[in-house]
Amino acid sequence: MGIKKQGFRFLLTGLLLLVLMLAGCPIPETVQENRTYSIEQMLGYLRGQGFSTDDYSLENNRLVIEGDILFNIEDLKAEMYLSDQDSARQSVCINQVRRSKIINIRINTRAPSPSTSIISESWMAALKSAVDAWNNVRNCILNFVLVDSTAKSDTFVCMEANANTGIVAMASGPDWNGNPGTGICINPNWAGGVENLSPSQKYLVMLHEMGHIVGLQHAEFDLTGYGYIPGTPLNDPMSVMNSMVLGS
Repeated sequence: MGIKKQGFRFLLTGLLLLVLMLAGCPIPETVQENRTYSIEQMLGYLRGQGFSTDDYSLENNRLVIEGDILFNIEDLKAEMYLSDQDSARQSVCINQVRRSKIINIRINTRAPSPSTSIISESWMAALKSAVDAWNNVRNCILNFVLVDSTAKSDTFVCMEANANTGIVAMASGPDWNGNPGTGICINPNWAGGVENLSPSQKYLVMLHEMGHIVGLQHAEFDLTGYGYIPGTPLNDPMSVMNSMVLGS
């Protein structure tokens, strides 16, 4: 399927504004261990950040919301704990990559665990095209770099089976310390067959999930106005960050 260039341009303009506005969050070197939060408390916290939590699931110590956004539960608890200590922090740190971490985001296509596998050549081609698209934003310091399987990396792209057959792929958001999301997982259990997607659809999926790892939410799911990026359209049906980016 095709992508309307105007929608992608507005998204990238907004991403540039977001990057330029980030000054970094003062994260304490130590976070107390005695933080205990229920799933309902975590969901409430995420709703306060503008996320929809109507349908959520738990996958390998990760909380999945809006279908394809992953939060490591321990990282989320740490962010909540820090917010409890200083209420002014709630509007700056959640789900954003810190400016100091955004220069080069290294992507590895290794299989990080026995439950995962490497992506196919067609998905690799889609990833490379998406990397080029993000990197071709003028006057933006954001840069993705593909590295080989033995190199140190910030995030990975792999195949990982998920019980939800309605999800093509999922991605984790930045952690509480401002590091990029740690992974993009393509779901081989997707009912439509992930290898049956066209090259342009795979490219669109990669564009979308790469947006999540730097902290972009679903464009139409900002329930509170909290996550709106100035300079972007209030309603853009062609945005690559819409949740139903491949259609309903």
